[in-house]
Amino acid sequence: MDKFLSRKRTFDDNKASTSAQTSIVPKIKSRKYSQEYLNFGFTITEVNGEEKPLCVICSKILAADRMKPNKLKRHFETLHVAVHTLSNDTVSRRIDDIAEDVEQQLCGKLRDKLFSIRLNEATDSNKDAHFIAYV
Repeated sequence: MDKFLSRKRTFDDNKASTSAQTSIVPKIKSRKYSQEYLNFGFTITEVNGEEKPLCVICSKILAADRMKPNKLKRHFETLHVAVHTLSNDTVSRRIDDIAEDVEQQLCGKLRDKLFSIRLNEATDSNKDAHFIAYV
């Protein structure tokens, strides 16, 4: 029955305590930042002398114990679903579409309204000619 009862511990003055026993502090292990974490969208920030992961998308600082690849990946996949890496073809196609749309808008505005053109040719100190057209 004694093993189920919790007894209060009393400090025994007869036992000599050494300073070596009282000065031992358990070392807290912390994971160091790796450049691979940038693949998950995280960089490092230092808060109160402690390295913590910082999400580059939402600027959220996570706890230091979250600096594990699986936890960083889970944060990225659950909170930032809309962020995907796009292929070069997709990006270039979007740039071409935007350029074509801007050109169509400019041509449409020039056809619809009266406008004037002013031309200016200048030479800078390096003897380079610059031609400027104001619409």
